[in-house]
Amino acid sequence: MGYTDSSYVARIRRKYNEIRQIWDRADRWHARVRQEIEEEIRLVEKDFALIHTSKSVVIDVGSAGNSYFEPRCLRIDVDVADRSLFGALHAVCANAEMLPFRRQSADLILCVGPVINYCSLDEVVSELASVTKPSGILVLHVELSNSWEYLGTRAWRTDVAFVRSFYKGAEDYWVYSDSYVRRALATYGFSIARVRYFHMLSSLAYRITGQANLSAPLAWADVFFRQLPFCGSIADSAIFVARREGL
Repeated sequence: MGYTDSSYVARIRRKYNEIRQIWDRADRWHARVRQEIEEEIRLVEKDFALIHTSKSVVIDVGSAGNSYFEPRCLRIDVDVADRSLFGALHAVCANAEMLPFRRQSADLILCVGPVINYCSLDEVVSELASVTKPSGILVLHVELSNSWEYLGTRAWRTDVAFVRSFYKGAEDYWVYSDSYVRRALATYGFSIARVRYFHMLSSLAYRITGQANLSAPLAWADVFFRQLPFCGSIADSAIFVARREGL
C-alpha cells in the first residue's frame, strides 16, 4: 500500500481531536469491542509478567490517552491526535507508520482500537517489528474484511479494501483479510501465540438490519463461534497476540 496519504491522516487527527469520550456506553457495538480488548489484555497481564517488571517498556500505539492496565514499568502513550494525549505521563504524538523510537526498545506494544485500520498495515507492522525487542509481545487489533458486514460487496475477504463503516458517524478506513494479517506478521518476524475473534453473528445481523446497537447483543454467540475452525473467516474483528522472534 505504501504510506497513508497525509490529507487522510490530517482528517483522522481532526476527528479524534474533537472526540472527548472514545468509548461511549450508548454505542453497544464498540462497547463490546472495548470489552474484548480488556479481556484479552487481562490475559496478557497474566501470561506475560514483563509488564509488571520495573525495567520493562510498554508502548501503547493509538492509545488516545486510555490505559487498559496500570503497569509498574515505563508506559508510553502514542497517538496521532495530540489533544487526546493531554494528561498522559509519557506522551508522544506520532503516526503509527513512523514511530520515533529506537530499534528493539519495547517489551510490549499495544495497538488496539483499531488504530491500524486508519493506516497501511504493512507499514505499521514493519514499524512495530522494528521497535519490539526480540521475544517481545505485540497485541494487535484489526477489523477484518472477512466480516459478514461486507458480504456481497467487493471488499468481502479481500486482502485490502477501503470501506465505509461506522464510528461516531460514517467512517472510511481500510479493512484487511485474516490471511493478509497473518502473512504480514510472519513477514516481519512475529509468531502468533493466539487470536481472539469477535463480532461474528452480530456482524451478519448488522449486514441484514443496518442497526449496530440492535445487532451488538448477538456478540454473546462469539464464545461458541470461537470453537469453530473457520471462525476467522467470518469474524468482524480480531486481536492477535504475537511474539517477536529472536533476531
